[in-house]
Formats: sequence, structure tokens, C-alpha cells
Amino acid sequence: MAFSSCHKREGYVYATSCTYCIDISFRDSLGNDLVAPLVKEQWSSNHQKPSWQGEINPDRYSLKIVSQFGDIIANDRISGSVKGPSFFSAKYDSRYNLVNDDERGWYYLEQQLMLPAEIYVLQQKLVYTIVCPTIFGDDLSHEVITYWDFSNEDINPPLKKEKFPECYGVVFDDQILVPVRRTTGIRGTHYSHFVDIILGK
Repeated sequence: MAFSSCHKREGYVYATSCTYCIDISFRDSLGNDLVAPLVKEQWSSNHQKPSWQGEINPDRYSLKIVSQFGDIIANDRISGSVKGPSFFSAKYDSRYNLVNDDERGWYYLEQQLMLPAEIYVLQQKLVYTIVCPTIFGDDLSHEVITYWDFSNEDINPPLKKEKFPECYGVVFDDQILVPVRRTTGIRGTHYSHFVDIILGK
């Protein structure tokens, strides 16, 4: 079984931006949280008023996002001196509800890629290439391949300016996974996709 890019649906031309949101947890075969050690090194990206922003220390990993056309995509988000795609983190329980650090759950690497719709109408495939010795135990590149399409929420109403394409499939090594789509944000106006990857499975 494999995922393939599907045909683009109508309704995308009115959007001013498309935001691709994904939350990834990595665990070992015993269920240990492999993202948790990175959270201890979250750094402050607010230089005027130091405060923890939940962003992962960029010295501990590298992230490259490649589009379906093979070009490298730079994230619109710019935090301090860091440019390009970056990971934030948050903790969620088994039902993907946000929890506090002292509550039971797992940490997820959060990535939001916002692209101007006039440049990138719809990315049907995005490849997240990650190097992170803390998670993988090596200095090699590991690919998380994701597949996207517009959801019903993005098509209706058609004049919605910001769209959140739906991630309907993830491939990591020989694992084929279906993400769980959840509303996020203060008013539940955003969408993200949660995927749990087990290393050594």
C-alpha cells in the first residue's frame, strides 16, 4: 500500500495562503518519548523580552522541507536570528488534547509551513528531512513524507483567505500512517495533524 498525490480540487484560487500544520511524536519500541529530551533545551526567541517560546534549540537538529517539485521551501516564520523551517514543541495526551508538562502525555514536534497561495497553490507532497541525533541516535537524514489535499473546510466557504490543507497520509521508513486531524488555536480556527512514529518498529 502506498499513498499517491491526488488531483487538486476546485476552490483554491481565492486563498491568500496555505498553511501546512503537522505534529510528530517519536517513540521507541517501549513507548519512551524521544522528543522529551529536546524540550529541556527550548530556547528564547524573543530578544527584547526574554521568555521561553517553545522553540527547539536549532543546534540540536536540522530540518529541510522539500516540495513536490523538488525545490527546498523556506518557512515564512522568522524567529530571532533563525530563518527557515523550525520545530516547536507541545505536550498532548492520547486524545491529542494539550496538557501541561507535569501531566501524562507525549511531546510533539510542531511544524507550521505557511506559503503564499499565488506561489504554491497546493503542495500535494511535502518531504520533511530531519537530522537529529537525540531522536534517531545517528547523524543521518531521516525523511517523513507527507501527502496533502484540500479538505471540505477549505473548500467551503470558497472565499476563506487562509486554508489549512489536510494531511491524509504519512510515510516513514516502512510505516504507512494516517494522521489524526484536530482543530487547534485559541478559537479552534486552525487545524493540525498528529502522527505517532515508532522507531525500530
